[in-house]
Amino acid sequence: MGYSKEHREKTRDRILDSAATHFRRDGYDATRIDDVMAGAGLTRGGFYLHFDSKADLFAAYVGRELDFGRQLGRAIAQSPDSPIDGVRAALDFYLAPRNRKKVAQGCTIVSNAADVARGPLKTRKAFTRSFVEMQAAFERAAAEEDDPEGAALSAIATCVGAVVLGRALADEATVERLLEACRENAGRTLGER
Repeated sequence: MGYSKEHREKTRDRILDSAATHFRRDGYDATRIDDVMAGAGLTRGGFYLHFDSKADLFAAYVGRELDFGRQLGRAIAQSPDSPIDGVRAALDFYLAPRNRKKVAQGCTIVSNAADVARGPLKTRKAFTRSFVEMQAAFERAAAEEDDPEGAALSAIATCVGAVVLGRALADEATVERLLEACRENAGRTLGER
């Protein structure tokens, strides 16, 4: 007798959770299936019941992990009368100095965009679907702007670039100023006054 659909889904989620940590921290090339499965409390043999290959696992991970857009969407939904309050909360969280240090739990775009760019079309398509979802949340936040799409894209690039640079810099004062300046700029771009 096989496992229930619910059990298989929970197991797949455990594998994806473990993969997220490994892919973010180690990158695609250095992530090993054995490590992912051990992190999920499973054996390598069980991997192929859920994924065809490491590339398949990476595409599934990328497709579910662009959480900044989901977080922004939830924050905006919690303050429907003032979407900018949601924007403020999401930007404050994402661009907090402590957040840039959470490499294994941080932003998938920051950690894995280069891996995605080198990956197969399936992975880039999964990334694009999630990115478009995130872009839509930013556009809702920038609905009052003349060019909501341009504002959304600019704010995303500002935020992601700030965290990428913040992780690479060794001087904390420079990092804090960078994150603060980018947070202010992204807020203005999205309509925060």
